[in-house]
Amino acid sequence: MSRNRAALVWSRCANHLLQARLRLLHRFFVQQGVNDLYLYERVGMKLSQQQLNLFNDFGFLVFRQLLSQEEMELYSREFNAGLDSWIDGGKHDGKSRHYASLMEEKSPFIAGLADDPRFADVAEQLLGKDVLAIAVDGNYHVDDTLWHPDTSSLDYTAVKFCIYPDPLDGSNGALRIIPGSHRDPFHSQISREPEKAYNLAQSEVPSYTFESK
Repeated sequence: MSRNRAALVWSRCANHLLQARLRLLHRFFVQQGVNDLYLYERVGMKLSQQQLNLFNDFGFLVFRQLLSQEEMELYSREFNAGLDSWIDGGKHDGKSRHYASLMEEKSPFIAGLADDPRFADVAEQLLGKDVLAIAVDGNYHVDDTLWHPDTSSLDYTAVKFCIYPDPLDGSNGALRIIPGSHRDPFHSQISREPEKAYNLAQSEVPSYTFESK
């Protein structure tokens, strides 16, 4: 079992809607007496042309130590509290996958990352226009996840940021992706049943592993 990543997803939309929603979230958290709400001064995060080339050709980027140690400690506390608050009994039993929104009062810091320039500015550069954060969620994963895209249509353009609260590698739950599979024709050519198509086990498909160790 792995305590997997929290994901922040941005889609193309008007940025003023995001700002308005964040103001409402901030007002709500203050009314609820939440103290761990972090607000960031917008300092631009500029991607290099090489990073843009890498994303366009291979479909991913890796940012290490993007959050400070203090931020990761807060992140981890909110991750646990946010996911466990959705479970009857308040504790994950480790037997099945558990998914939950992290845009609630239990996780104000994580929810606030949707407008943090380390993420929002990068999303705008990768998508080429203003963006709207549409989801902030977390997962407890159990066992393997089969190969799959996160959307059924390539006409839907978005980026996802995955953050690991725990040290992970290919042996205990780190995300793996097939570089270049975000674009056709390669996307449509890849079989979802590698055992039948290539005589390869799911774990043997050539891929890149996002190790956090």
